[in-house]
Amino acid sequence: IIETESYRGIYQTVDKMFDEYSFFALPVYHGASDIQLGFEANVKAVLKAANLAYDFAIHLGFNEEGAENVRLAALYQDGGMIEVPEEAALKGASASAGSKMLQREHVLHSHAMALHFPKMRQAADIILCAHENWDGYGYPRGLRGQKIPLESRIIFIVNNYAYWITPKPIGSNLS
Repeated sequence: IIETESYRGIYQTVDKMFDEYSFFALPVYHGASDIQLGFEANVKAVLKAANLAYDFAIHLGFNEEGAENVRLAALYQDGGMIEVPEEAALKGASASAGSKMLQREHVLHSHAMALHFPKMRQAADIILCAHENWDGYGYPRGLRGQKIPLESRIIFIVNNYAYWITPKPIGSNLS
């Protein structure tokens, strides 16, 4: 678990305003999402993906509480991007190896932040594994196959699906 001094200020501010649906906007604003879309479109895309993750979990037989944990994890999985320097967060596919390493660390920050909030503790481990790939080339732990929690696999699938169905501005780079 990563703890930094900057979390304290974030925690104090968020504790005052926290509801289950507001904190996810911080990393979107910070540049954690597709910069081509802009803030409002990113917020809509994050909400769409979280709701799709919930629906998919219900379809797979999760109970309401389990599906809600998947939805919350989908909303907050990139919350740790607030700890990534903006110049690294905005690089995308053109990022240097150092910037990519910083981007990947956001998962550890997201996990640590989720553990701080009682409503998010059950979603913390889902968040930690949401960027793992079936083939083992994901991060942060390089888990593969069934070692990745099903909840995290749902989020991974839904995020990719939501990305590809979200309209991009004309002339944007889809690579």
